[in-house]
Formats: sequence, structure tokens, C-alpha cells
Amino acid sequence: MNRIDQLDVGLKTDPFKIIVTREEAEHFAKIVGELPLVESGGHQIVPVTYPIIYWQRVDMPWLEGIGPLVHGEQSFHYDNPLLTEKEYIGQIELVKVEEKNGKLGTVIWVEHDLTGYEKENTEEVIFTCKTKAMFKVEVEGQR
Repeated sequence: MNRIDQLDVGLKTDPFKIIVTREEAEHFAKIVGELPLVESGGHQIVPVTYPIIYWQRVDMPWLEGIGPLVHGEQSFHYDNPLLTEKEYIGQIELVKVEEKNGKLGTVIWVEHDLTGYEKENTEEVIFTCKTKAMFKVEVEGQR
């Protein structure tokens, strides 16, 4: 099977649990220079870019075997803040696949949405994280 053929827009991961501990949030905030964290109702507000770590933790079978991904861009939209020590449900969806030809050959751009929902009400979106990345299509006999 052609690796590009496995990239069907609309593919989704299984829903997964998101719980950010105070320690994880503080460690991440220290790395990205966002300390101190803001308190809200007995919780801390997690840094805006934190959900990006789920790209490394969640299995996306449609990306298996495509080779290294090069990060292109990302954006974050919040309807409500992501809070520490609170349970949410996340899901990643492949929303766009685009093939481009250039000086270096053919590259495939893939765009994903990571959506975080309230655990008690999966209709209530907390955040959406958009990530765009690319990989080079290897032509047989070339490197």
C-alpha cells in the first residue's frame, strides 16, 4: 500500500484521557518560561501550548511508516482554560492532506486537530490545537 493512501481525511484516534498534574504543568511552564501559573478555583491554568505533548503520547496509526515529520506550524484556541488535576477527554483527527512538489521533490503536508472536551459533557469543547507538519515522499531508488 502507498503510504499516502493511508492518509484519509477524517481518521480519528480513540478518545483518550487528559489529566495534567500540578507538577507536570509547572515543569512544562518552567521549560517554556511561563511561571508562575495562574490559580483558578483551586486549580492552576495549564500553559496554552501544553496540549502539543499529546502528539508524542497518542498513537496515530495512519502516520506509521511515513518517516520523520517536520513540524510546520501550530495554533491553539481555548473556549475555557485547561486546568490541572481535572479530567478531560481528547481526540486527534486528520483534517487535511496536501501534496506539494518543489525543488526537493514531493512533500506531503498533514494537518491535525486535537480537541479537548469536558469529561462530563463531551459536547463542550475546551480547546482545539491545530498542528501542521510535513514529510518527504521517498521515491523508490532515490534518497
